[in-house]
Amino acid sequence: MEGGAVFHFPWDDRVFILVVLLVSLSWFGAGQWGGTTLTLFLSSQYGISNLMIGAIYASNGVAVAVLQLPMNRLLRRIDEVLRIGLGSVIYGVAFFLYSVSGNIFFLIGNTVFLTLGGENTISPVMNSLVSRMAPPERRGGAYFGTLQFFNGFISPPLAPLMGSEMLQSIGGHHHTFWGGIIMAINLSVAAAILSVRRLRGG
Repeated sequence: MEGGAVFHFPWDDRVFILVVLLVSLSWFGAGQWGGTTLTLFLSSQYGISNLMIGAIYASNGVAVAVLQLPMNRLLRRIDEVLRIGLGSVIYGVAFFLYSVSGNIFFLIGNTVFLTLGGENTISPVMNSLVSRMAPPERRGGAYFGTLQFFNGFISPPLAPLMGSEMLQSIGGHHHTFWGGIIMAINLSVAAAILSVRRLRGG
């Protein structure tokens, strides 16, 4: 417990709160992956079978298992905030590319690109970033708790629900959703992250 409370947000650390809010926006984009939004899109827009959709998602698992450690070694000299910015750009571009072609080999290749550049770039550094930004006595509660709260609130429930609704509401204009909304969110996050990095003196 901190200050007699079970949990409280570290509102006094404005840079950390800003980073968490930006990452939450990126999670909203990433939350379209692996859930209802992308699955429904691939099925309805391209007529991709359930078997092939399974193959697309399987390529993500293979890329994580085989390439995450080499990717971490490649990016080990890049600090965490910059990696989040870079990963957000790649997330945005990869999600837009899903709207370009329904060729199964293109979709699998794009999934590997999304996994390498997005998931494998951002996910491994989130905990280390929080650990580095948090005072030692507040890491376990306020800081990690805040990150997990926003992650649990934004990505699993809200992202696929809102994403599926938005995709359905714009009808056949899927480029508007994947490019005008999801890619724009991730590129905006990347630009803002660079500003945060300057605030931190990086």
